[in-house]
Amino acid sequence: MRTDRRPRAGATIAAAAFLTAGLLSAAAISAAPPQARRTYTLYVAAESDDVVEKIAFGPDGFRHIRSIPVGVWPTETEGPHGITISPDGRYWYVTVAHGNPYGILFKYDTETDTYAGDVKLGLFPATLSVSPSTGLLFAVNFNLHGDPVPSTISVVETESMT
Repeated sequence: MRTDRRPRAGATIAAAAFLTAGLLSAAAISAAPPQARRTYTLYVAAESDDVVEKIAFGPDGFRHIRSIPVGVWPTETEGPHGITISPDGRYWYVTVAHGNPYGILFKYDTETDTYAGDVKLGLFPATLSVSPSTGLLFAVNFNLHGDPVPSTISVVETESMT
C-alpha cells in the first residue's frame, strides 16, 4: 500500500502529455484554415424509418436541422437506400427501394427540402450518382430475391425526371 502523496512518474508524464495534447488541439483549431471552420450540411437516409435527416456539422459539433419523411406509403417501410446531391447543390435525390414492385427516385430542393419530383426506377434501386457533365443520374438496381442475377442501371434526366 502506498502511503506518500507524491504522484507516480508515469502519472505525471501522462498528465503532461494530456495537457500538451489539449493545448496543441486548441492551437490547431485556432490555426485551422477557414474551410476547417465552416459548417457543412449532411443528409442521412434512415432505411428503417423512411426518413432523411438533415444535419449540420461544424466547429461546434453536430446540430439536427430537420427530419424529412420520404416514400409514398405511410404504413409501409419503403427503405430509402441511396442519397446524393446534384453537382450544382440545388437538389438532393434519394432512392426508395421497396416499391410495388419497382423503386422510386425522389427529388428535393436543398434550400427548403421540399418535394420537387419523382420517377419510377428498376427493382430495388440503391446507390446513385449524378454526372457533373451531363446532369444524368445513374441508379444501380439489384434484386435480392432468388438467384443472384445481373442487374440493371436506371438512367434519369434530372431536369424533367424522366
